[in-house]
Amino acid sequence: MVHTYKEGSRQDKGFIEDYAFLADAALALYEASLEESYLKFAQQLNKSAREKFSDDASGMYRYTDNDNLIAKIYKTDDGVLPSPNAVMAHNLFRLGHIEYDKEHTERAKQMLSSMIPSMTESASSYSKWNALLLKMVFPFYEIAIVGKKAKSLIAELGTYHLPNTLMIGSLIESDLPLFEDRYFDDGTFIYVCRDATCKLPVDTVEKALEQLRNF
Repeated sequence: MVHTYKEGSRQDKGFIEDYAFLADAALALYEASLEESYLKFAQQLNKSAREKFSDDASGMYRYTDNDNLIAKIYKTDDGVLPSPNAVMAHNLFRLGHIEYDKEHTERAKQMLSSMIPSMTESASSYSKWNALLLKMVFPFYEIAIVGKKAKSLIAELGTYHLPNTLMIGSLIESDLPLFEDRYFDDGTFIYVCRDATCKLPVDTVEKALEQLRNF
């Protein structure tokens, strides 16, 4: 990846923000389209970002992938663009819930925890971190819709305001943890889950909303 492109330019390396923002966009496309290729791309970007930019000492991601600078740069506050570290923490949180990967969610929590003093002192400079804090403080739900009518049911659910909720679906059989052994040829089912614990499957949006209200 490159940060910018111009014919004849010698700039040949991207920064952590390029990986973070593109992975965020890929996850959004996956949730909207149900195309697993976008999820795989986000997973690949997350892996590359960890290999190139991760700093074990701070738990954050360096801005560049080299050590040529005297001091390492860690962009944690929001500016014109959100903090790339905050975006990476969001990506890890979402991937952790999609994959049921506790390592991802724990890394996101550790990153957020280290930012609490700064957020407390100047909340307006750390809006992206505050958004992640809301997801962790309040209950977070996963809604998995599996079956041939998954797209239409997700579109219907999307007309409701459902904060702190991840909605993903699959039109075919899938080995993703949220979809595994949940596809049936004769119907489309909605699974409302929290912390890997799911209610009984239902087949209408109204029933799923009722489960959310009474989880």
